[in-house]
Amino acid sequence: MLSLVHSFFGGGLPGTPDRIAQLPRVTILSPTLITELENPATIDVRWRTEWTRWDGKPYTRSYASSFAESENDLVYVPMYSRDNGTTWLAMLDDQPIEAGRLPWLDGVGPDPARTLPDLIPGGDEVYAWAVPADKFAEGSYLVRVEAHRANESLHYAQHMEKIYVNR
Repeated sequence: MLSLVHSFFGGGLPGTPDRIAQLPRVTILSPTLITELENPATIDVRWRTEWTRWDGKPYTRSYASSFAESENDLVYVPMYSRDNGTTWLAMLDDQPIEAGRLPWLDGVGPDPARTLPDLIPGGDEVYAWAVPADKFAEGSYLVRVEAHRANESLHYAQHMEKIYVNR
């Protein structure tokens, strides 16, 4: 397995013929488990995209420290779960969504009603998530952000955080 992962990373080195575009590391910056959410009407979900492997290190030693893929092709799918990840709802429309699958509209591409484009290349992204008290009771929620390539259905990156909303 380790050899397979290393080969995947090695296949993405710049200058490699038919190179494999690398996956970013997505990290939810806020909210986190320790964020105090006291009767919020909205929650700013903020995340960072970095061009490193899952542990924050370069994909391999052969990658330059300045390596980055273009973020123009990235779309994000923010979602949440009320039942510890058994089911997921899209933050953008509160409708059921399948984790790990890019919402798609035939003939269009990624569903613009359920995905967010990368708006700040090289910077942190933010989404103001509406959480009105009549729809969001006090309790624990899982927050998940996935990063997909708009033009490729293979591979994606994701990060999850558990939060608690006080009402």
